[in-house]
Amino acid sequence: MTKQDTKEAQLKERAALSKAQELDDSLPEVHADLAAIKHEIDWDSVTAENEYKRAIELNPNYATARQWYSEFLSHIGRYEEALAEINKAHEIDPFSRVISGNIGARLYEARRFDEAIAQYKKVIEMEPNYPSVHGGLAHVYEAKGMYSEAIAETRIADILLEKGSAESSERKAAAFTQALRTGGAQGYWRKHLELSLKEYEQGYETAYDIALIYARLGDKDRSFEWLEKSFAAHEVGLVSIKAEFAFDGLSTDPRFQDLLRRVGLPQ
Repeated sequence: MTKQDTKEAQLKERAALSKAQELDDSLPEVHADLAAIKHEIDWDSVTAENEYKRAIELNPNYATARQWYSEFLSHIGRYEEALAEINKAHEIDPFSRVISGNIGARLYEARRFDEAIAQYKKVIEMEPNYPSVHGGLAHVYEAKGMYSEAIAETRIADILLEKGSAESSERKAAAFTQALRTGGAQGYWRKHLELSLKEYEQGYETAYDIALIYARLGDKDRSFEWLEKSFAAHEVGLVSIKAEFAFDGLSTDPRFQDLLRRVGLPQ
């Protein structure tokens, strides 16, 4: 599916949800879906929050709405409220691996890395073949500078996601290990950049992903260059820039504050 096809599909979905809301305003699922679209596609945080609140008001036990709302709250920097909301979702649906994994993500976004690691490991004990949790754990390890552990978790995630063969995943892990051994953290991120740029050209990575790597390399100008590409492409991931630890070093730059404003996030 091309980016234009994706955009058209999003517009059709939004129109269908608006029509459904006109027909029956009492459906919490419609309000939750509209909230997600308002946040991630329209970049309208005010309306998004109102829609999430309405969905939860209509059905306080709607765990998915609380999960999505927690992600929204984290994106706008209200981390403690986000954690409270995802914990409520977990109380409602304690057996959901998605919600359990989201607790780890909320802890990461709150910069509570050790707690995030513990949560991800708990989920892996229950669901060892859940790839997104291994990927999330790798992300936390990167934030803590635990690159060997990050490489190991990324390899597992790649194998579970079937991103190539087990042999290619092993070769990729070996390349990262060698880069880390010879170049330290900078070597690790330079190898990450090399591979991600190739995947970007193939359509498997986003401009947002490249901006994150440049931020970790300390190259602010290139990071902003790719964030602007992400903005121009209206990439969904851009709504998480405030919550992403990798961009903390950019947060005081006026360019970052301007970008937050344009994406509808509080400055």
